[in-house]
Amino acid sequence: MEEDVSAMFYKDFALIIIFNLRKGNASILTVAS
Repeated sequence: MEEDVSAMFYKDFALIIIFNLRKGNASILTVAS
């Protein structure tokens, strides 16, 4: 169960990053660095 939850979490996290990149919002990546 834990593996499934973590996989879903990372999947959503990756989708959020890709979504922000598509919007051209690099400020989030700058702050995260």
